[in-house]
Amino acid sequence: MLASGCTLEEVFSEMDKPVEEIPVDQKDFVAALQNEDSERWFYVIDRARDLAEVLNSPLDQWRVFLHPKAAPSCFDASQRAGAGSRRRWDGKTVVAMQRARYLAEEVVGKKEDRILFTTFTRKLATAIQENLHKICSVEALSRIDVVNLDAWVSNFLPTQGCRHQVVFDEDENEAWSFALNLAPADLGACAQPLSV
Repeated sequence: MLASGCTLEEVFSEMDKPVEEIPVDQKDFVAALQNEDSERWFYVIDRARDLAEVLNSPLDQWRVFLHPKAAPSCFDASQRAGAGSRRRWDGKTVVAMQRARYLAEEVVGKKEDRILFTTFTRKLATAIQENLHKICSVEALSRIDVVNLDAWVSNFLPTQGCRHQVVFDEDENEAWSFALNLAPADLGACAQPLSV
């Protein structure tokens, strides 16, 4: 709110409001959009020039867009929603990509310094890498490593002298039993692995 021009008093006032859903008449579309809660999620374009600009912009640009005024506050905020909590491609991913771009361009000074951007799947890592190409300079992109967590761990462990083996579902209980038997007793590890 501060980044978008609100006063500190307005921010505190907003934070002090009790969290309650404001009822919306779903048959009255205009009133629903003018609802205070709706206005936090939607922006209605009411000028023809602005609408034309949006319609003439490539759709790919909107997948990575973060308003410049929102960027500083988003970078300092903790992104607390779980994976896939809203949409397949959502604001958390865009903020993370813009944050990586910002760090690579503005903070990381040496060419050999790296930014590690991890995610849970190879598919999402590939999509993030492709979208970083749209917002990063070649130099900034060369400082960002995008990799899914499993691949990063598999590459990291050998550098630390650790042998490892990927375990598939059928071997999972045996692997957990082996790990639990190696764990020190004072660690307080469960005697049985949890099924998830």
